[in-house]
Amino acid sequence: MTYLKGLFLWIVLLLISVWLLEQSQRWGNTPFFPTTPLLHILSIVTPITVLIVFGILLGNKHLMKEVKAEGRWRVNFPKLIILGIFPFLIVSLPSLFYEQLHSSVDLYMLEVLALILCGYYISRSINKVKT
Repeated sequence: MTYLKGLFLWIVLLLISVWLLEQSQRWGNTPFFPTTPLLHILSIVTPITVLIVFGILLGNKHLMKEVKAEGRWRVNFPKLIILGIFPFLIVSLPSLFYEQLHSSVDLYMLEVLALILCGYYISRSINKVKT
């Protein structure tokens, strides 16, 4: 029965994520895009947040185990930077600075994967250390 609850929660999460991503695309494609800075910010921040949260939820089992453990919280910054943030920067920065690269090579799916991995390694790099 718990597996069915988990499956139901994943389906609800995916539906909410798809809805948020669809809304953010609509915000970015409005005819008044330059005159609404809030919609501009939301159209950029929402997909990034949704994908990182999805990655964090993939590593949720580790976080739940760490919450139950005794000790002090510690963040493994080398693991977080090397495995989480650095791959995302490698994929996304060239497409931001070089419009020609962005038009010739579609890096969207690679950026999505890098954001999900970034969220996953955020959750995996938070540990509790016994004192």
